[in-house]
Amino acid sequence: MLTIKNLSFSYGSIQTLNSVDMEMETGQVTCILGRNGVGKTTLLKNIMGILNPLPGSSIQMDGIQLISMAPHRRAKAGLGYVPQGRQIFPRITVEENLKVALQGRRDGSRIIPEYVYELFPVLKEMGARMGGDLSGGQQQQLAIARALCGDPEILVLDEPTEGIQPNIIQQIGEILRKLVEEHGMTVVLVEQYLDFVKEFGHNFYVMNRGRVVAEGETSELSDDIISKHLSV
Repeated sequence: MLTIKNLSFSYGSIQTLNSVDMEMETGQVTCILGRNGVGKTTLLKNIMGILNPLPGSSIQMDGIQLISMAPHRRAKAGLGYVPQGRQIFPRITVEENLKVALQGRRDGSRIIPEYVYELFPVLKEMGARMGGDLSGGQQQQLAIARALCGDPEILVLDEPTEGIQPNIIQQIGEILRKLVEEHGMTVVLVEQYLDFVKEFGHNFYVMNRGRVVAEGETSELSDDIISKHLSV
């Protein structure tokens, strides 16, 4: 379980997270929703240690406090990150992209897990191609596969469906479902695509102006919540 309590963050004098409390249940997909600019990506970067929150904030993974941990230590603790915009390495091969993430494995293995290729067979076929030669959807699959190579317990994704064709979006959703149901993984997902959230998510939090303004199970994601907090 990932537990966030009283998480606050500011860029200089501009406070972008205000006393955020969340619980991401083990073996479930928790979706973080909200309009652009409400602090969703900032929240994920605080979870991963890329940004440092204000004093008094708490981020715990299975009871272990992460606040003082550097990003690489959080990866070793079992956090995997798929950033917005994918950020794969375009000038090295697909296989080399995947091998980069092996450095963060807790078991010391330097072998790409076979289940990663089972989830993403296209990446095995394209192992010798440069990352930059892949389509947008293939690069997103590579970004997710790369994170999985680090053997995470919790997978954190920032808008994985952004700019992706519908058939790949569905594939990504089915892969997340397999990771939860077959591997017991916990998934934390920032997502704007509501149909995707309703189909593949278990729980949701809605953010506005750096605060949590609604939460519940995705089956409770009502038209009133959507119109009040999510409609453009």
